[in-house]
Amino acid sequence: MELALTDGTNGRFFTKGSGYRYNDKKALSRARYLYGLRAKAITTEVRMTRAQQLFNTYLGHKLQMHREGLLKEYQSYAVSPEQEEAWKRELAAAKISSLSIRDWEAVAALRQLAVVHPDPAILSEITAFAARHVKSSDSLVKLSYAENMIDILKTLRKGGALDKSTMLEAARTAAGLLEAVIAQPLIADPGHELEAFGLKDKRSLNLRAKQGRDELDELIQ
Repeated sequence: MELALTDGTNGRFFTKGSGYRYNDKKALSRARYLYGLRAKAITTEVRMTRAQQLFNTYLGHKLQMHREGLLKEYQSYAVSPEQEEAWKRELAAAKISSLSIRDWEAVAALRQLAVVHPDPAILSEITAFAARHVKSSDSLVKLSYAENMIDILKTLRKGGALDKSTMLEAARTAAGLLEAVIAQPLIADPGHELEAFGLKDKRSLNLRAKQGRDELDELIQ
């Protein structure tokens, strides 16, 4: 019969009857200690995995966790501020790499993330992507990118984390998207519905785009 313990040297088992340190209390104590460390490490890893799952699901918004009744659980994992900042950077990188001209999910997530992670690099990456790719998207994707960029501009400016060149480049890009929405025919890809934006027709779409232009004018004054 073998005990599931080793002495931490050569990975050998303490086997009853083998005569190999079976009666060595010091070696047994060390083996149990090492086993405890491994078990603790596994438990910590599981707890941190769950904590990160919650953090990612709610994009770092603890108020949302509270509303869903999950904040106490998250707080029980005692995640350090440094770890949270690392997770925010990972989330930002993942969402930036997921930016698409087919939908607005990633850019909307980045808008929410910017509230708890006001990094101008987020806006710079969205601006660069929009300038290169979003001009060829449908009307609703253009509108969504522009509106999310405006919201991020407001968030960063309010927090004092926005330099003038980044602000102006983002504003120019967002304005170009809104102008395209107004000037071009209404185009909506399958699955993109006006109703999802609270819109009814081309006229209401144009009014919404003009409102965005007015907000941009106020921001860059």
